[in-house]
Amino acid sequence: MLEVKKNSLKWLAFTLSIIVGVVSLNGYAIELDQGDRAKFTKGSLHWVTLSELLPTQPVIAHDQVNYKLELFSKYPEKMYEGLCESYGASEYVLSWTEESTPANPESFICGGEIGDNTDDINTVIVGPNGKLYLTDGHHSFSTFFDMKQGGEALPVYVQVQENWSLEESENTFWDKLVKNNNSWPYLADGVMINYQDMPVSLGRDTLTNDPYRGLMYFARKIGWNKGDAASINYLEFHWASEFRSTIAFNDRDKRDPQRYLNKIEEISRALIAVNSDTTIGISDHTAKELGQKKKWDKKSDRALSTLLCKKGKLGKLGFALESKNIDVNCK
Repeated sequence: MLEVKKNSLKWLAFTLSIIVGVVSLNGYAIELDQGDRAKFTKGSLHWVTLSELLPTQPVIAHDQVNYKLELFSKYPEKMYEGLCESYGASEYVLSWTEESTPANPESFICGGEIGDNTDDINTVIVGPNGKLYLTDGHHSFSTFFDMKQGGEALPVYVQVQENWSLEESENTFWDKLVKNNNSWPYLADGVMINYQDMPVSLGRDTLTNDPYRGLMYFARKIGWNKGDAASINYLEFHWASEFRSTIAFNDRDKRDPQRYLNKIEEISRALIAVNSDTTIGISDHTAKELGQKKKWDKKSDRALSTLLCKKGKLGKLGFALESKNIDVNCK
């Protein structure tokens, strides 16, 4: 009830602003933080641009980003919902217009106040020379980076996880990142890279594709659930590394909707078949700790059946394939 009243008041304020001609639509004071990044304190929240964020992993699942890009393209409201969630301002947008733009967070109204839900705000660690290293959100921020209304100058809201700017060198800083499980320094084939070879910007042009990480994204709620495992860094990467050498996933699979769907089912069933006490991939966690489902159930069937199409409309996998001009017939 309190949330409803809050949103009603925000809508009233929005309406009055239109009547009196106020430029700011939601009252947010958006100002990029131009201060010394080395002085950012743990837990503090800041507006920065995507160009300032340095990756701590060389790969992402391109089809996860492709899904979001196609969804945002077809349904702009979903783009604003994604932005609002990244601001910690709820998972929905209250109002936006044709004049709204992601470059100006003041041009649309989120369902909550910016910073309300810090669990949804992506994290950075401050490194030597005040550089900002992204430790969560490579997929969502790469989506913002690659979308038509996005790019490197897009303002985003981040939360400081740690400030390690006093580390004596980048070498010791990166050693600390990896030791504390705040970096995934592996290519899609599992080969570990040196920090000097880490990409220096977000987006699919620099972060290469790990297709098995993509399979694990789509297998969520089919073979595994996030639940209590949400706090484990690189969860999907650990599962991906477990099956990379045992389940084939070729280019033909990636371009054929039914074959792609079959691979998601195959890896999901293999995941469920693993002994729950088995340590997965290169992690220190068991299958059970990483969210393994106890058995294939009706929810697995339902989640799998809606990946390509749902009630005559595109599902997650359907959007990802359509973004690559692969026809998905949902009629």
